[in-house]
Amino acid sequence: MNLTSTDGATLVAVRTDEAAGVALRGPGKGARTLDLIPLPAKTLVALAPGKDRIVLIRLARTVKLGEHVALTLTIQGNDGVRQDIPVAAEVRTRSPLDDELRAHHSHPH
Repeated sequence: MNLTSTDGATLVAVRTDEAAGVALRGPGKGARTLDLIPLPAKTLVALAPGKDRIVLIRLARTVKLGEHVALTLTIQGNDGVRQDIPVAAEVRTRSPLDDELRAHHSHPH
């Protein structure tokens, strides 16, 4: 999942009815649980394996590529105001951005 914030914010929580729990995790194997993930102003933050990410714990059902999982992201602005943002996250092995970058790097310039 790729996130951006116009003015800067923080991802402080994620909820879903489709898993027993949700955790924010840092990069690497055995990664530590994070309390939040900063979203600097006008900066793409890619949540992915090997980076900060959202981990769904004990999914309620088996998901297949192309299906959607309903998530609610809680974002806190720099002014302290929290906003819940519903997201239908598509189950993928890679993001569309990964595919786009891979396509550009495979062509000689």
